[in-house]
Amino acid sequence: MVYSSLNNLSQWPFLPERNFAENAFILFVVWYIALRAVYILRLHMNQPPTIDLSHEDEFVLEEAGLYSRKYKLSPAESKVLVKIVQGDTNQQIASALFVEVTTVKVHVHNILKKTGRASRNEIISDFWHSHLMN
Repeated sequence: MVYSSLNNLSQWPFLPERNFAENAFILFVVWYIALRAVYILRLHMNQPPTIDLSHEDEFVLEEAGLYSRKYKLSPAESKVLVKIVQGDTNQQIASALFVEVTTVKVHVHNILKKTGRASRNEIISDFWHSHLMN
């Protein structure tokens, strides 16, 4: 530490409370953590982590494509259909797809209209029974 003839060191806020070796070690640790963080971020940018889908989720996605083509659903309606089949509410669907709840309601209404069904439960039932007919 820098020697000071002053009795009160609080007047010198730039004086370190630790010795040089401690400060050097802390700087090294911070540098190493920052280096590792950059390395991990580069890995995620080059190869983003993938979401492992369960067998049921894969099946729902495949069947949703067929069901959507059968009833001529738009891509947005297909995404909403998948969420309906998975049992999500309008609010959960809106949160997952980053849209307003009213947009989800419009898509659900369009799906009901295009499929000729009266409720979400009928859509779900028809969805699960449609692959048995094919």
